[in-house]
Amino acid sequence: MNQPVVSVVIPVYNVAPFLVRAVKSVQVQTWNCMEILLVDNGSTDGSSELVDQLAAADPRIVPLHVEKKGVSFARLEGVKAASGEWIGFVDGDDWIEPDMYARLLKNALQSNARISHCGYQMVFPSRVDYYYNTGRLVLQDNLAGLKDLIEGAFVEPGLCNKLFHKSLFRQLLAPNGFDFHIRINEDLLMNYYLFKGSTRSVFEDFCPYHYMVRKNSTATSTLNEHALRDPIRVKKMIRDDCGEEGLRRIAEEKLLDRLITDASRDWHANPELIKPHVKQTRKELRTDLFHYLKLSISFQRKARAIWAATWPASYRWVHTAYSKLRGSDKKYEVS
Repeated sequence: MNQPVVSVVIPVYNVAPFLVRAVKSVQVQTWNCMEILLVDNGSTDGSSELVDQLAAADPRIVPLHVEKKGVSFARLEGVKAASGEWIGFVDGDDWIEPDMYARLLKNALQSNARISHCGYQMVFPSRVDYYYNTGRLVLQDNLAGLKDLIEGAFVEPGLCNKLFHKSLFRQLLAPNGFDFHIRINEDLLMNYYLFKGSTRSVFEDFCPYHYMVRKNSTATSTLNEHALRDPIRVKKMIRDDCGEEGLRRIAEEKLLDRLITDASRDWHANPELIKPHVKQTRKELRTDLFHYLKLSISFQRKARAIWAATWPASYRWVHTAYSKLRGSDKKYEVS
C-alpha cells in the first residue's frame, strides 16, 4: 500500500538568510514521502536564485516563481501545483522539528480527520513562548473545530502548525475563492474556510513548529493600512458567514473586542494614517453599541464597549497602564 504524500508549501519572499534552514528542516522529516514546493513571490534579495539552486539539488523540491500578490496567493499557487494528498505550510524564515508531519499524519489517519494540528513555539532572541505544550489530544467535529478556531483559546489562527487534506482547498482554488487584498489575518480567514469544510479535526498539543520572531517579521512589522483595517474586515467576513447561532455570537465578540481596541487607539504617532481609522471605528462602535449590548455576552465585555465608545481616552490610559504593569506591552519587542 502506497504511503500518502505530504506536500509542504513554503512561500518565499526576501528570506535568503533563513531559507536553507527552513528547507532542511522539511528535508529531514521522519515521514519519507515528502514534496517541497518553494514559491518565490517576487523576491529581490537572491531568494529567487536560491530556490532554483535548492531545487536542482533535491528532486523532491518543486520551484515556482509567481507574481508578487502576497503570501496567500503564493500559498495557494503552491497548493495548486502540489501532488500530495496532504498539505502543510512552513514560512521561509521558520523551521520545524523532524517528527512534526509524521505525528500530524498519524493523528489524522487514526482519527479519520481532514485537519491535524498542533501547538508551536514563538522563538524570540532571548526567550521562547510555548503555545501551549500541554500534551492533550482533542478530537473536534465540524462545529467544535470552528468554535475553537474562532474563539482562539487554544487553537491558534496560523496555517503553519496544521496539516490539511488537499480536498479542503477546492473552494479556495476556485476563481474568486479567496480575497487576496487581505494581507493581515489572512491565515485566520483561510483557516476558517478550511475548518468549515472539514467534518473532523484532531489537535495534539505538542510544539514542533518554531516561529522565529525577528525585526521586520510579521509579529514586529510596522503599522500600515492593512494592519489597521484587515483584522476588522476578516472578523466581519467570518461573522457574516457564520450561520450557527453560537458561532456567530463568538464571532461578534471577537469583532467587538477589535472595535474596542481600535476605537481607543492612540493616533498621535501617525495621525495621517491612524486618526481616520480611529474616527471611523469609534463611529461604528457607537452606532452599533445597542446591538452589542443586546447580545448574550459577558457584562465585562459590555462595560468595556460602553467605556471605549463614550470615553476612549480614559479607556486607553487605563488599558495602557494595565499592559505596562503586566509587561504585555513589550510582548513582541525585539531588541
